[in-house]
Amino acid sequence: MISALSTIHDLLQLFFKRRLSGGHDLLTVSMWHEFHKPPYGGGNQFFLALKKAFEDRGLLVVNNILSPLVDIHICNSAWFDVDRFERLSRKFPIKMIHRIDGPVGLYRGDGMEEDEKIHRLNKQFASATVYQSGYCRDKSRELGLELFALLL
Repeated sequence: MISALSTIHDLLQLFFKRRLSGGHDLLTVSMWHEFHKPPYGGGNQFFLALKKAFEDRGLLVVNNILSPLVDIHICNSAWFDVDRFERLSRKFPIKMIHRIDGPVGLYRGDGMEEDEKIHRLNKQFASATVYQSGYCRDKSRELGLELFALLL
């Protein structure tokens, strides 16, 4: 997880200048995820740790908000309110870091529709992609689900 946190932090530094707001240097991140009290899945644990790491570094973290005041959106695969995100994203350009797990079809035995949805979202919105693991990246590639701006 430390590697993924470092990668995402580095991406934020690379993509954006910090916004000067009230004399403070703030970067605003919207995390597109439905948070649950632990224990509740690896993706949830990852997003809770990422949120804490961002806040510890002084970033302003909001949840499921799409606004011109948000610098970057971090979306969790297809496990967020995709309809709302797509509807609101039509209003202005966005920057998105897309966290990918799966492929769903491999670990559930079905679910290729979810993998295709994740692939479509990635192609449409992602400025960068962070895979949950090298295994997820390699298996996605094997299935022909090559995603945009591949990072791990």
